[in-house]
Amino acid sequence: MPWRSMFMTVATCFLAGSTFVHWIADHNTVWRNPTTDDAARIAIKYYNILAGSTSEAARGDSTLLANIWLVVGSVATLLCGSRAVSAMLGLREDDNESNGGYLFDGACTVLLMRVVWVQWSEVYPAIASLLNAPGQAQATTTSFDLAADTVRGLASRNLSISVCLTGVILLQAGRYYSERSYEKSRINDERAAAEDASRETPQESTVTSAATTDTEYDSHTEGNKVPLKKRGRAQTPYRELSESEAMELKTG
Repeated sequence: MPWRSMFMTVATCFLAGSTFVHWIADHNTVWRNPTTDDAARIAIKYYNILAGSTSEAARGDSTLLANIWLVVGSVATLLCGSRAVSAMLGLREDDNESNGGYLFDGACTVLLMRVVWVQWSEVYPAIASLLNAPGQAQATTTSFDLAADTVRGLASRNLSISVCLTGVILLQAGRYYSERSYEKSRINDERAAAEDASRETPQESTVTSAATTDTEYDSHTEGNKVPLKKRGRAQTPYRELSESEAMELKTG
């Protein structure tokens, strides 16, 4: 259904965009080895604010956004899985509509399941553990080292989620291209079949009309009419002259 494709596209873009936002804190911890102390402090402070450390209201908003993220991801996963199952059932019933779309939907379902699971089981607990992390502590302290390791793990998980969501978008684009190519091929086949049928119809009517014969009679013969010749109607539109008519034309 079109609404499922639209919701999946919008939901995937929402999840990817909300994950790409963390790049402002993750780029220094992912692409720099070893990670500097300043990059770790910036990342710790960012996730500390994201967890709602400033106030109780901010903490409630953070929890609400996390739940919305999980709900959107779960609904997108269920819709993609249902569409994959529908396509597989159509393939089993020899439905012409099933043109391999279940492969794209199945792959998207697996990627979305991984995204939701990693976000729920690894990312959110790690962010919650940074709620009171010592962002300004010295690098030699044990608590800061643990927090720095946590933000490094968060950066790698966010990167993997971003890659999975990008793969979902590309797979959906491939599914759309496959459906469009299949639809064009089907329309061209139907058009060719219609043209072949239209070319065969006049030939059949010509053969039928040629097989229909008519008997002509000599109208100048007294008494019973004498049949002159059986001919097909499609051969000529004119009547052949009788012998008496030919003699009149000669004497005249």
